[in-house]
Amino acid sequence: MFTGIRLDAEVLEAFCATGKGWQTRMNAALKEWLKDRSPAQLQTGNTFAYPARTRLLIKS
Repeated sequence: MFTGIRLDAEVLEAFCATGKGWQTRMNAALKEWLKDRSPAQLQTGNTFAYPARTRLLIKS
């Protein structure tokens, strides 16, 4: 799937700094994070703020 996502610059830099495969590692980190959240939390934004600074297109 191909999508656009906004990330803080420091988040993107941290994952990119891990080298080839950083998108796969980011996906794994997000999947792990989702395990502890309910759909209701995601819909209301109660789990975190959305400071949008960097736009990233991800193809998976």
